[in-house]
Amino acid sequence: MAKEPKSTRTLSHAVKGYLNLEDMKVTEVLDAETGDEVVHDLAEILAEYDDKEMSITISMKDKLEGE
Repeated sequence: MAKEPKSTRTLSHAVKGYLNLEDMKVTEVLDAETGDEVVHDLAEILAEYDDKEMSITISMKDKLEGE
């Protein structure tokens, strides 16, 4: 008897911007000249993963002064 394949669902989010850890929000600058921005609520995004197996990757690029 052949096993039935298990169904899976993949959910992912990507946000880029400036983290405000206290408010759990990321502010994404859409246009620096006009000041247009959008705020992503991390708590709201993470709620979709509550009680699910998941992984998180965070990266940061910092411009250094000097050479």
